[in-house]
Amino acid sequence: LDLANEKVIEAQEALDDALDGVDLIDLELIEAEVEDAKADVVDADNDLVTLLNPLSEDLDVSKGNLSDAQDALDKLLTPESSDVELAQARVIDAEEKLSELINGPSEDDIAVAEARVTAAEATLKTLWVEAPFDGQVIDINYQSGDSTDQLIYAVKLANINELLVEVSVDETEVSNIKLGQIANLSFDAIPFLEIPALVTKIAPFGETVQGLVRYPVTVTLSEKPSSVMLGMTSYVKIITEVQNEALAVPIDAIKFDDEGEYVMVFNESSNQQRRVSVESGIIQGDQVVVTGDLTVNQKVVIFVPKPTDSGNPFERD
Repeated sequence: LDLANEKVIEAQEALDDALDGVDLIDLELIEAEVEDAKADVVDADNDLVTLLNPLSEDLDVSKGNLSDAQDALDKLLTPESSDVELAQARVIDAEEKLSELINGPSEDDIAVAEARVTAAEATLKTLWVEAPFDGQVIDINYQSGDSTDQLIYAVKLANINELLVEVSVDETEVSNIKLGQIANLSFDAIPFLEIPALVTKIAPFGETVQGLVRYPVTVTLSEKPSSVMLGMTSYVKIITEVQNEALAVPIDAIKFDDEGEYVMVFNESSNQQRRVSVESGIIQGDQVVVTGDLTVNQKVVIFVPKPTDSGNPFERD
């Protein structure tokens, strides 16, 4: 209301000023200013009428705004307990996030994240077939669209840079086999070739073959000659014991009588044989380790049993 009265007064003052200075300015300008002043008076009167007689819609809007403002004030002055708890929870959550940024994740968070990564990797691995080792595909049994059989492999993979041989060792001898022992391999298909190898795996359980219990033992070749191919048959000799400076003679050179074991040593210069008592030990192939009055490079007589007319089954070879 005061604002409207001020506008009326200002319009009247402008009109009076215009009338007082009519002799100093152009009459047309005075008339224009008079019209503007009259319009301002009309606007001021309208504003005054509106303020004195407001519309019901404006009153309702003003009352609504006043009510909303009062509710907001009351909520700030006397907040609900639920609002307080919600605000406190937000503060705690913000403090925890700030602590994580400053101190890093906790051990539990790391464990949960690692578990999620492991689960995701496991899911990802189900989308393809992954070979258990690096190697070369040497055989493929199926093409796209073929029907498969559980008994027939799809792909054969081989690591041609590392050759293995699996041998079957009797249960009476497997206790002498140890990891890292030296072995020697020979091949039927490659005469005079012998390859060194090492024992790299001993199966913890045996397999029954024709009533005998045998244990699979794996030896790994120390080198790979170009002549050796996958699938070749080989013979393996595993060295389970080493006796330094031990002497060995052919098994067929050992004889036995009432006086015990002996060999016949042959003297080339005198063309004579001499009996030497010995004691046999470990058998290695067709050789047997002996102890007795023997020296390296002595020649012993090998006896081959042959039926004769005299009944003596032994003759010197």
